[in-house]
Amino acid sequence: MGWTSAVTLIQAAIRHISYEIARVPSFGDVSKDRPLPSEGPLTVLYLDNFDELRYLKKEIAEAEAGQPSENHLKFITACEMLGLPRNLGKQLSGALQGTLQGGEILGKENVLRHSYDKTVELMELGLGLMSMELVDEFCLRHWCGKAAFAAAFRRPLFAVLQEVYATMDWAKQGTQVILPGPVLDEVLCMSLLLPLAETDLSSPISSEISCTDASPTGGGCSVAKAFKEKSLLLPLPLEDPGTCAGCDALLDQPAWRTYRCPRKCGLRCCTLRCTRKHNEECCRRWWHVPKFGDRFAGKNFPMSKAAGLKGIEVQLPLDYQIEGDRWDFKTEPGKERLDDLEADGDLMWTHWSPDRHTFSKQCGQGFWNDRWEWERGLPALRNRDHPEGFNNLRRPDLVMVRQANAMAKRAVKGLLEAHRRGRFASLEHPWASYIWNLPEMEPLYGGDWLWSTFSLCCHGGEREEWLTVVHNSPSLHAVLHKPTCDGHSGAILGYDYIDIENQDEYPWAFCLVFMEGVHDELCARYSEPFGCRAMTLESLMHHQLKGATRGLQDGAAVDWAVTQTVQFLDTMDAGNEAQHLAWLLRHTYHTGCDVRLTNKGQDVVGMRPAPYPAFRWHWKDVLSYKWKQPQHINILELTAFLAELRRRTRDLTQHNHRFFCIVDSLVTFYVLGKGRSSSKRLNRICRRVTALTLASGVLPISLWTISKWNFSDGALPRSMADLDDELAEYINHLYQEGDNVTQAGWTVSGLKRFLPRCRPHLQTAQLFLRNWHRVHLPQRTSPLPWLGAKAMAAAAARIGRFDLALMVLIGFSFFLRTMELLSLRSVHIRLFPQDGTVVIAILNAKTAKGLQQSLSLHEESLVAILQFLMDRARPSDYLYSFSVATFRHEFACLVKAVGLSPESYLPYCLRRGGATAFYQRFGLGRTVVQGRWKDATTARIYVDDARATLIQLLLPAPVTALQQHLASFWRVALPGSVNSDPVGEPVMKEAEELALCENDIQKGMIHHEARVCEHENEGEYADLDGESPNQVKKAAETIETEVAQVVGEAAETIQVQAGAKEEPTIEGAGLPTGCNFFGACGA
Repeated sequence: MGWTSAVTLIQAAIRHISYEIARVPSFGDVSKDRPLPSEGPLTVLYLDNFDELRYLKKEIAEAEAGQPSENHLKFITACEMLGLPRNLGKQLSGALQGTLQGGEILGKENVLRHSYDKTVELMELGLGLMSMELVDEFCLRHWCGKAAFAAAFRRPLFAVLQEVYATMDWAKQGTQVILPGPVLDEVLCMSLLLPLAETDLSSPISSEISCTDASPTGGGCSVAKAFKEKSLLLPLPLEDPGTCAGCDALLDQPAWRTYRCPRKCGLRCCTLRCTRKHNEECCRRWWHVPKFGDRFAGKNFPMSKAAGLKGIEVQLPLDYQIEGDRWDFKTEPGKERLDDLEADGDLMWTHWSPDRHTFSKQCGQGFWNDRWEWERGLPALRNRDHPEGFNNLRRPDLVMVRQANAMAKRAVKGLLEAHRRGRFASLEHPWASYIWNLPEMEPLYGGDWLWSTFSLCCHGGEREEWLTVVHNSPSLHAVLHKPTCDGHSGAILGYDYIDIENQDEYPWAFCLVFMEGVHDELCARYSEPFGCRAMTLESLMHHQLKGATRGLQDGAAVDWAVTQTVQFLDTMDAGNEAQHLAWLLRHTYHTGCDVRLTNKGQDVVGMRPAPYPAFRWHWKDVLSYKWKQPQHINILELTAFLAELRRRTRDLTQHNHRFFCIVDSLVTFYVLGKGRSSSKRLNRICRRVTALTLASGVLPISLWTISKWNFSDGALPRSMADLDDELAEYINHLYQEGDNVTQAGWTVSGLKRFLPRCRPHLQTAQLFLRNWHRVHLPQRTSPLPWLGAKAMAAAAARIGRFDLALMVLIGFSFFLRTMELLSLRSVHIRLFPQDGTVVIAILNAKTAKGLQQSLSLHEESLVAILQFLMDRARPSDYLYSFSVATFRHEFACLVKAVGLSPESYLPYCLRRGGATAFYQRFGLGRTVVQGRWKDATTARIYVDDARATLIQLLLPAPVTALQQHLASFWRVALPGSVNSDPVGEPVMKEAEELALCENDIQKGMIHHEARVCEHENEGEYADLDGESPNQVKKAAETIETEVAQVVGEAAETIQVQAGAKEEPTIEGAGLPTGCNFFGACGA
């Protein structure tokens, strides 16, 4: 007997004992394929265990501690009556804590976790596994089995295990292997995360449900909190205004020559293009109608036009000869476009008319032309024995034959797929064609397929030409099939008309007759507003679900899905959203991450999820973004869910909550349900999901729906009023999320610039932005004191980053704006050491209005220091060659290194601090000119505020000592000393102690370059944040480490100097004697 059969037998036995003999109520049974009971005690039966869980008040639980319940006594009595021995050592009654299916349940904390003893044992196994030099397959499988069992109590932990499985495959032959680094990381990570292998059974449900979707170009997310009102009442038809519903043109043609709305809303259109535009705005657009698809439609696509005139919604016709929309079946984009149209859930009829030229039996037969001359015609390409073409054809003929074969075989495949999905399809070709001899045609002989044979002259054509249409529609067969022709006066006989080039299209009268059969067939099967059947909820759901996915092509599967969907809808009444979410939660497994209404029938192997009717919610878009690089759709779908999870975890009120998320990808649904994927790319995203869920306590639960019910990829606004509403909602979202008001201003400004016609229409968005500006209190950065600037420049120079030191000193001395500073090139700076003057050019100033500006400063000590730094930085182009984001990170590291807060000292602090120091020395007039302010009053307010801030600034004594020690790098020589060093060189007492001699600096220089992180790109959600953290932080982490070492050395030196009795003297020559760079060059 196999293991599965043994488990099934024992399970059946204990259920019989519990529910039949002991008479324990079965409504409390907890099973994976059944919803959790809404009330009463819960009964868990597994093999030889009988467990009962009751939810009691604390006082009652303490009073009944140690006493068996009524159902427990029934089970004990049944076991004693049957003579079954019980393990009294494992018996537990009325306890608030105990074991349950290998885990441990904590009654007071409402937590189901991996048992403590097994957690300790698994951690010891993991540590022992990491300490082994050689590991065999048994040890790996033993540890993996226990780790997988522990991860079952917190499904996202499964994503940690990945490389260990491949290593087990290597050790299958009995050889011992050395654990690679990634496997050791997984074992260590899993061991450290074991305390989190638990499920909070009492975590509340978020009232906000999410829906994510992704396409090859971008992704999005919508949220909802309330249901729409239930209604099956059709909106009343509108009065026909006599103009086109798509372009507002006057309809001066008769009604039968215009295109009426397929949903019978009362409006008409002048062309098929206008019809497609109207279908997106129709008042009845939520009601399903069938679509007709025309493949190889011809230059003027008469069959599609006839379908539109009969009130059938039409897909875009496909043919290479259609001007402006050429479709080339031979190319990959053409095949992808065809597959996308075939996957449309509303498509109900496809008509195929592949190329006739190479299949014609007229090839190889001569004929008399108009001049009564015999022509040999085109060469024979096929015959009955070789329907796929001769082997010895010329290369041009061989290419044509192969292309025609591909078209014909794709048409046959389309017929078979349509029939499997419950759709209708037809294939037309001449009666005397070799296409009917292809091997792929065999499934079309017999079964539900009908063969209609007729002559075009019998259906309004001008010539006798016999055609055959293979289809699966009785109505079409009734109007088309006419195997004998009664004869028509004036009709051109078949042998008198030659159409070898296949240039003629269908006669218009034939298209109308064909569409009569199509329309009758669809009307008989569809309900209102398109068809004639009575409208019911079941019929609507059946039309929506039929053929929506591969699993919903079978009739039995669709009927089951309709039943389950109606069961969903019965719980989705407006005002009962909380009760519905609780109902969904009862259909999840207690440690699972998905909701499955499933059925196990004879026609299905395994379990099938039911589509969730997401259309009942009132959705609101919250995320919409574009992918940076193309990726597989499964990766993009899972990344879209990750983006929504990141958005939720930013809200602290959502932490430790369960929330439902709807996806339309079965791959994403199953991956989120299991917690991991066998695909390494998908599993890497799962690991990010694991990190977020463990850190925030958020428990995502996935639901699956069909694509047509997914509303998270909403269309662009159709009018200026809609654009105004969307933009206002976006500004409100930024405000609620605590984002920067500048981002909202840039968005409004960008729309006005690149879409000027929207300016007078953004009234609501402008009002929201003005209100935000009115309540917004900008937090100005603190002005940087001169001592801090010198300390930062010294810290940068000590690690060989002379470019950063240049930026700090130039930005402070000329109090430049941040972007002005980063835009400086080496050619924009001129030093005149003989005069002690430095001049800089500013090309793109904020207040210059396109004009160039220049600034000069006469400071001999500044020129000497800048010359010293320029000789060592040697910039080739920009003074700072990295990105703006990298500069901000590195600047924050320098601020932190000198004992200040990076949040209070942004790069703009250089301008505020420099202007304040200049104002104290030279007064307001020169400060206004040097700072390039337009108004002196504005400059006074600006500088007075900065000076007041500096007066109130009180740094701790250790911070001041640290900055003084770092700033001593720039200390000038004492008067009367011997000038033995070049001008501009820093001098110090002990070069060995501070390790700052020029040779040591050159040896310790590090070339910082922000390289692009060599990560595999997965359509990264990092694109949503506006910058890539791996690329930006690489240089910042290096400089932070090196600056920390310098600061540590400086702190040790400060402690030594604090204990010294005498102030150390400075020897040697350096900068010019008596220089007064901003009044405080010395420390």
